[in-house]
Amino acid sequence: MIAIDDLPRSESVSRLRASGAIGPDTRVTTVAFGDLSFNVAVVHRHFPNGGGWSFFACPCGRRARVLRLFDNSLACHWCLAARGFRPRVQLIATAKRAAYLAPRLIERLGSAHPQRLHPRPGEMLDRRPLLEAKLRRSLIVARQYALDEHDKMLHKLLRDK
Repeated sequence: MIAIDDLPRSESVSRLRASGAIGPDTRVTTVAFGDLSFNVAVVHRHFPNGGGWSFFACPCGRRARVLRLFDNSLACHWCLAARGFRPRVQLIATAKRAAYLAPRLIERLGSAHPQRLHPRPGEMLDRRPLLEAKLRRSLIVARQYALDEHDKMLHKLLRDK
């Protein structure tokens, strides 16, 4: 089964906002995927403190942070889910998912580069304690799965004798 992660291209409104291509007053922007380009509406959520978030307006009518190229048109996460696409980690069993995520979390936690386009002063990685807890849980689940598989193998060997 094809995962959403396997689709060739995506565009994030957060990256466009951080790079300055989209501002708080932008209503329409152009999203280009190679030789294809689309005019996409941009919706803003303004906060009382003066800040705000930007979203793409997907052709389905929902607000989306990321739009992906699918069949030469744009689709948000919900459009793709309606067509049967899921993120790769949802297609993997829980125990194997933990083993899949652990190396990626270790790499992210040990990275010498900031994880944000414009990092906060002195911050390389936001939400570090949450990522460390997620890594610990993933390692525990992966170890428990390995122990369970080992026990199954031992029981099978003992049964066969």
